[in-house]
Amino acid sequence: MKRQYIEKRVQRVLTVLVVVLFAGCEQGVVLRGMVYDTQDHALPGVAVTVRGTSYQDATDALGRYEIRCLPGVLELEFAKTGYTPARLTVPVADYQPVEAEAIRLWNLPPEKGVFLLENHRYRALTRTEPREYRLADGPTILATRKAPELTTVLSAPFLVCYKLPAYDVRMHRLEQVEAALPQSNAAKERVWAATDSIPIAADALDEPERLLLVLRPDVALAPGRYAIHWGALDGYNTIDSRVFLIEVTDSTEAGSPPKGSSD
Repeated sequence: MKRQYIEKRVQRVLTVLVVVLFAGCEQGVVLRGMVYDTQDHALPGVAVTVRGTSYQDATDALGRYEIRCLPGVLELEFAKTGYTPARLTVPVADYQPVEAEAIRLWNLPPEKGVFLLENHRYRALTRTEPREYRLADGPTILATRKAPELTTVLSAPFLVCYKLPAYDVRMHRLEQVEAALPQSNAAKERVWAATDSIPIAADALDEPERLLLVLRPDVALAPGRYAIHWGALDGYNTIDSRVFLIEVTDSTEAGSPPKGSSD
């Protein structure tokens, strides 16, 4: 009887231990991390989810999150309205607490288009749609009467586009020419037409969504007026019919007093 009693007690203890260990495993590993914006400010209200599971959390006022989950190669997804989404792969081998790499999310421009980013602020490039004009010697061109209203002194401005494709992006230097609308009696006027083509690349700031792209001209931009487009100045407007205009000014001109003003 005594032996049976001891065996039953041992079985009960083992059962309790199994339950406790199982409960600990179900509770899972603690995964912590931080989310910032591009100014290194803590970003609250970011939804953090372990892809393919129900494990999730939201960052607090200090940009911190904490998720309890089972070990494995975890793919975290980060989402917040008005910011680029992000993903992060975190290998978790055991039940020790894990501190994930910090994530930074880019804030998004207010609408689709091309922007100059300066001092963490988006400034929209001048937008217009080109029209067909006829040069004095007969050929027709696509050009615009509108001149760039946005200026920068930077020869390598930080240009980004939002909700436009990375393929077929084009950049041209602009010059003024005399041309007339196709009507036979139309008067000549000064318009801005494309001249030199400038190679430009588009790299995603967020993967895999590719909502926000940084545009990188292959050369430093000399003072002048430029157009970024997706074929609109070449008669191809199915991607976007607009051109986006910017002027690069000489830094010495930018620093000089306006004409007519006294020193």
